[in-house]
Amino acid sequence: MDEATAHDSLLCLAEYLVRQKFPKPIILLDEYDTPLQDAWLNGYWDELVSFMLGFFSATFETNPYLERGLITGITSLAKGSFSTGLDNAEVASITSELYDDCFGFTENEVFAAIDEYGLTGKDDVKKWYDGFIFGNKKSIYNPLSILYYLEHKQIKPYLVNTSSNYLVSKLILQSHSGIKEQIKDLLEGKSIHAKLNDLLFFSQFYYKEGAIWSILMDSGYLKPLKVNFTTSKYELTITNQAGRLIFEKLISDLFNSDLVSKNKFCEYLLINDLRGMNQTLSDISEYTFSFYDLAENQAECFYHAFVLGLTIDLQEQYEILSNRQRGYGRYDVCFVPKRIQNHALIMGFKTLDPEEEANLNSTCAYALKQIYEKNYTSDLISRGIPVNNIYVYGIAFQGKKLLIKGSSYSYIDWDNVLQTRLS
Repeated sequence: MDEATAHDSLLCLAEYLVRQKFPKPIILLDEYDTPLQDAWLNGYWDELVSFMLGFFSATFETNPYLERGLITGITSLAKGSFSTGLDNAEVASITSELYDDCFGFTENEVFAAIDEYGLTGKDDVKKWYDGFIFGNKKSIYNPLSILYYLEHKQIKPYLVNTSSNYLVSKLILQSHSGIKEQIKDLLEGKSIHAKLNDLLFFSQFYYKEGAIWSILMDSGYLKPLKVNFTTSKYELTITNQAGRLIFEKLISDLFNSDLVSKNKFCEYLLINDLRGMNQTLSDISEYTFSFYDLAENQAECFYHAFVLGLTIDLQEQYEILSNRQRGYGRYDVCFVPKRIQNHALIMGFKTLDPEEEANLNSTCAYALKQIYEKNYTSDLISRGIPVNNIYVYGIAFQGKKLLIKGSSYSYIDWDNVLQTRLS
C-alpha cells in the first residue's frame, strides 16, 4: 500500500459506510502516541510524523463523512509536534475540567459495581485503585483495573506494562541526580514539587525541564495534589497503592535490565561479599552513568538515590530508611530487618575531597568514622539487634570511580579507622 492510500484509508471507509446509508461514523483512535514513542526511540521519527500529518488531516480534519472523532494517548496532541493536522482538535488533559469525570469510573460507579457483584472490601479497592485526579474530580478509578478486579476478585496491580515504560526508563537513566533524588522521595511516600510544560515536544524530552514528570503524570504513575497554572508548578505524588507497586517494579526492572546491567548487588550485599559489591557498582558506573550525573556537587545524592533504587527488591525483608535522625546525626541509608535474626545494614556515602583525603580508602574510612562517632547503630541496638548482626559500609566515590569498605560492626578495627589520616 502506498502512503497516499494509507492516508485516506479511514476516510474511504467512512465514505463507504455513508454511501450505504449508515450514519456518519464515530472514529476512535486509542493510544495514538504509542507508535510515535517507538519512532522517537528507534530513529524513524521524521518518516512517521510525515505520514501522521496526512493521516490525521484526512481522517479527522477534512473528513466530510465523520460524525465525531476521539483520540486518546498519554501525551497530549500539542506534544506530538504534528498538531497542524488537527487544527480543530479540542484537547482535554489531566488538569482540564473538560470531561473530567469521563476518564474513568467514579467512586459511586465503582461501589455500585462491587455491590452488584456481591463483593466486599471497598476500603481496599479505594486504597489500591482510587487516587486519579482529572480536573476537579478527585476520586476517579482506572476502569481496566476495576474490571479485572470484578472478574478475578483479587486485589493486585493489574496494569504493570504500559506503552510509556521504556520511554520513562530512558528518561530516568539519562536524567541528572536531582531527578533521581526526587524519585527516591516518591518511593519513600513523599510528594515532590516540579515545573511541568504542557507544550512539550518529543524532541525536547531529554533536556526540557519537567519532561519526565509530565510523562509520569500523564501515564498515571503520579497525580497532582496542587497545581499553580500561573507558574506551571505542580505538587506530585504516587497515585495509589497499585501505582506504587508498579512504579517500584519499573524502577527495579530498570536497575536489573539490560539498560543498566544484569547485577547481583543485593545478593552480594546480603552475604557481605565486598568484592562482588564493588565489581557490580563499578561496572554500572563505568558503562551507564554520565559525568553530568557525577558532578562534584551531585555525586553523593546521585549514588544515594541509585543504591536505594537498586535495593528495592529487599523491601520484603527490610524496612529501608533514608536520611533519618538517629544517634547524634542523620544517617544516609539504613536497612532494618523485619526478622530480628537477619543482619541490619547501615550505609554512608562520601565524595572524595582532594583537599582533605588522599584516596578512596581514606574517604571510606571517613564515612565509617562518621557512622561510629554519630552512634548511628543506637536505634538498631535498641530494637534488640545484636551488634555483631549490624553491618556498616562506607561507600566512597570520585567521579565514576568508587570503593565500598565495611563489615560487621564488631569485626571492624575501629581504632585503625579512627586514626586514619585523611590527608
